[in-house]
Amino acid sequence: MQPRTIGTRMLKAVSTQTAMANQQATRSRVTHIAALLRLLRSRELALVLLGVILVGAVSGTLVPQKALVSPADFQNWQTEHARWAELANGLGLTRVYNSWWFLTLLGLLFLSLLVCTVSNCRRTWRIDRHRHREECDVPRSVRRDGGHLTIQMSDTQQPQPTSDAHPLVHAPFQRASVVLRQVGYRVRPVASGSALFAGKRRYGIWGSAIFHLGLMIVLLGGAYSGGGKMAGYFELAEGQTFTEQRGGYLQIDEGPLFREQHASFRLRLDQLHTRYWDNGTLREMSSAVTVQAPSGETRTALLGPGRPLSFLGASIYQANQHGFAVLLSLKDAAGNTISSGFVNFATPSEPTHPATNRFPLPGVSLQAEADFYPAPQAEALDVENWSQARPDESWLYLFLRDEQERLVFQGPLALGDSITFNGYALSFKQVSRWAGFPVVRDPGLPIIFTGFGLCILGAAIIYLWVPRRIWVWVERTAEGNRALCIGGRADRYQASMDEEVAELATRMILLHDSSFVIGQTESVA
Repeated sequence: MQPRTIGTRMLKAVSTQTAMANQQATRSRVTHIAALLRLLRSRELALVLLGVILVGAVSGTLVPQKALVSPADFQNWQTEHARWAELANGLGLTRVYNSWWFLTLLGLLFLSLLVCTVSNCRRTWRIDRHRHREECDVPRSVRRDGGHLTIQMSDTQQPQPTSDAHPLVHAPFQRASVVLRQVGYRVRPVASGSALFAGKRRYGIWGSAIFHLGLMIVLLGGAYSGGGKMAGYFELAEGQTFTEQRGGYLQIDEGPLFREQHASFRLRLDQLHTRYWDNGTLREMSSAVTVQAPSGETRTALLGPGRPLSFLGASIYQANQHGFAVLLSLKDAAGNTISSGFVNFATPSEPTHPATNRFPLPGVSLQAEADFYPAPQAEALDVENWSQARPDESWLYLFLRDEQERLVFQGPLALGDSITFNGYALSFKQVSRWAGFPVVRDPGLPIIFTGFGLCILGAAIIYLWVPRRIWVWVERTAEGNRALCIGGRADRYQASMDEEVAELATRMILLHDSSFVIGQTESVA
């Protein structure tokens, strides 16, 4: 029996140690979870995350976002700021709102707000339950801190409540109830039957929870926007048509949740309207366009700054990029067309400078560099003013180089003329005007706007719908008389609450001045 007893004791000891180890591990996990929740609930973490997100958003405003500018402008920015552009590309600053680090920060802030909102809702629920108990009797803080007013009553109006009497049957309470109801209070007797409770805007305590819920929805919409957003950029010459597909964009950035959800509509640039200041700089620009859905639905619109077009879930904007489009045609010695298409020349920043562009000539492995002059200035090789440009008299000054950068051709090419080199003919056929159009398809925007609406509603409730509570009861004064007392509490603007209590006391006196004798009024805290 002795070996069996020793074995049993050893098993019990091992079981006890195992149970204690499990309990300790459980406590450790609970401690770690509690510490994590405290960290997520801390105001410091939320402020740090907000600060970093704000810095990221500002960088997204300062750094050109690749999908929203023309390739030429983006390339010029990279050339002019080579080191900064390399750093920005490495950190994902050229596509901030779709970058992994920006979405991670939004996710962390969402978790922090989720924990804060749950904690806030629990605290608000407890406060609401506690205030329900306040309706059962006059709080000691209201009775004792001097923050109430007293009105002495005449002997003929002394209430004599009994255990089964309702406070509203007494004349002073009845008149107090009338005054309180006139200003929007809901009046009910306390459980003891010796006082009245009046309250309004009870649900104003939920303003903070609604505000935090709105912030959560904004972040959720922002994360969905970053993951499901598509932003692209294309350019059209007058008369050209763009088909909304991935291959039609010059620049495009698609979120991981977008999944090629292109609308496939067609957009034609009918006419470009421009107005210039006297110094030749652009004053106003708008584009008359026609869009057609795959179903055949057609719509015309005038795009301009602040006037985007929403069509099939996509928003189409008018960019500032614009200029002249030159139609060039390249033929071989037999007269067969090798390539034909528009080359866009951006309007230069200086009105007296020509527009320049570098582009390949398809089919002949040549690189072209051209200066475009919309008004002939053969002597000065200059443009007087782009606002007085004459496209019908335009000309190009061309440099053609092969793959080894050897000069093949150099010279002018006027509208309607052709040049020959190495058995090929290059013709300057037409001059039109072009404009750039960013396209954004953002499914998260309605969610973000809903969240902002809830934030505004929550803030309005916090500051404009402040809960107020008033108690009316009877006390015996130092002289042995009974006095009607009125005191109030507000979650915010207590000084305004005290003023309202004083005004209500005055109205109670004036309602039936024969019922009351104005007594000494205590100081309002």
